[in-house]
Amino acid sequence: MEPEAPMYAFVNDVALRRVFQNILKNVIEHGEKAVGISMEQKDKKIEITFYNNILSATKIDTDKIFERFYKNDGARTSSSTGLGLSISKELMNRMNGDIFAVVDNNIFKIVVKLEIY
Repeated sequence: MEPEAPMYAFVNDVALRRVFQNILKNVIEHGEKAVGISMEQKDKKIEITFYNNILSATKIDTDKIFERFYKNDGARTSSSTGLGLSISKELMNRMNGDIFAVVDNNIFKIVVKLEIY
């Protein structure tokens, strides 16, 4: 979904780019490869959602994926340190934003929220 009018947020562009890269790397490596991205305004916030299909909703602990060094599956041990989403969480906190994950049926979503400027 594309917004009808421009939306602006006061962010560190380098940090936000890093957040998006970390999210995309994660969903591409550990999901079904096809990634959707939507952006909309909700309650005076910009909400950007990255989503893709997953094989099993029970394998993702959305309460832990932003913890340092957390690795959910064996595939992560060889190609990942488990720091990407933890770094993303910290960067979002520093920009007064929020990041969280949800699983809805077999769709994994990472949501980034920023205050509208």
